[in-house]
Amino acid sequence: MKKVLKSASVIFIVLSLLLSITACSKTGDDKKQTDKDVTQNQGTEKSPEPPKPVTIRFAWWGGESRHKATTEVLDKFHEKYPHITVQPEYSGWAGYFEKLLTQFAAKSAPDLIQISYTNANEYVMRDQLYPLNDFIKDGVLRVNDLPEASLDMFKIDDKYYAVPSGIMANGYLVYNKDIFDKHEVPYPGEGFTWDDYIETARKLTKDTNGDGKTDIWGTANIFGGESVFFKMIYEQGGRLFSDDLRKVKFTGPEGVKVWTLAKDLLKEGVVVPPEISASNPPGVDDFRSEKCALSTVLAPAIYADLKFNWGIAKLPKTADTDIHWTIPSMIYVMNNYSKAPKEAAMLLDYILNDEEAGSILKMERGAPSNKNIRNNAASSLPELDKNVINIIDNVAQTSTFSIEPFPPGFIEVLNIWVREFEQVMYDKKTPEQAMKDVETEANKVIEKFFNEK
Repeated sequence: MKKVLKSASVIFIVLSLLLSITACSKTGDDKKQTDKDVTQNQGTEKSPEPPKPVTIRFAWWGGESRHKATTEVLDKFHEKYPHITVQPEYSGWAGYFEKLLTQFAAKSAPDLIQISYTNANEYVMRDQLYPLNDFIKDGVLRVNDLPEASLDMFKIDDKYYAVPSGIMANGYLVYNKDIFDKHEVPYPGEGFTWDDYIETARKLTKDTNGDGKTDIWGTANIFGGESVFFKMIYEQGGRLFSDDLRKVKFTGPEGVKVWTLAKDLLKEGVVVPPEISASNPPGVDDFRSEKCALSTVLAPAIYADLKFNWGIAKLPKTADTDIHWTIPSMIYVMNNYSKAPKEAAMLLDYILNDEEAGSILKMERGAPSNKNIRNNAASSLPELDKNVINIIDNVAQTSTFSIEPFPPGFIEVLNIWVREFEQVMYDKKTPEQAMKDVETEANKVIEKFFNEK
């Protein structure tokens, strides 16, 4: 029996070797045949067609440095996507929105557009903006590294209509270090309250030449700016608008209280009088002209060329409430009548998320809204920009507050509000009467847009 098994084993081994040799021989022949088949198939298969050339238009406003940086980014985008040509349409602020209004009416607006974050709702109500949801869902437009609160400001009926070009804090306190140092007053620091602000302004209101007249005031009239006004409204528990955005709410007791404070401080003499501010040359405010020690600003970069020493800090707070938020410096939207929406979305994604684009644009539209690009850019920025980013990051990390959406017609509402504030400052109206007039006119403006629907 053992012999039979042994013989069978030998036969099996021999057969296996023969089969292996045959298989190797056939594999060579089969490979030749397969190579021949592949060659023949390659000859018959069509190469993928190159993308068809597309031209899109991109509009923005700004100064020369923004124009130069943006056009450089567009050139880099074209290098990456040679089939997409971007036609830039840039200008200054004056007349920008009037031109855009005309273009939208004629359905000839650019494909990608830079606008103010306050008036997006107007375009949405007129059905002029392209919803971005499909591009976000498909990964054409990546928003994971953008601030969620800023995205949600432009989410209407579950549709996203805008993305932030950059972000900023809801305002910044600026102070003249030279004036502070001369009078040995401590700089504003962590926990600086509105009471601290007012007391500091009193200390720094000075008659420097001994003629009995004030020539350095403690503060500019910061209560005429929306960043301070909105913050004070919220810190009193108030609101800016109704839930349906059809009525203003800031004209109630909270708004009257802010304007009354402004009027009282003006009478006290710690705020630069409006007639003194009016004497400044065009483009020069009270802080730049060194008429005051304290002020506030939305974009500290406007003071980058100042010759005196100055600093920035977070806006003050009330004694027991500190409300801060981040807002878009401006936003990008897409024209609902665009014939190349995907390519416009590709450009938008490149501007927001590409590292090289971020390194070129830097702070041209505020701190980059993409948190990774913002962090990477910080190390190579001037000290001022680093300080701005530090404040933005501090606000973003410590505050969960989101400002309300803005109603259609807000720019007109803001103009009414500024006009009426001046009436109060020139003693032509009481805060109560001015706020009542703002409410009446502002609600008419907003309702006009809803009636157009």
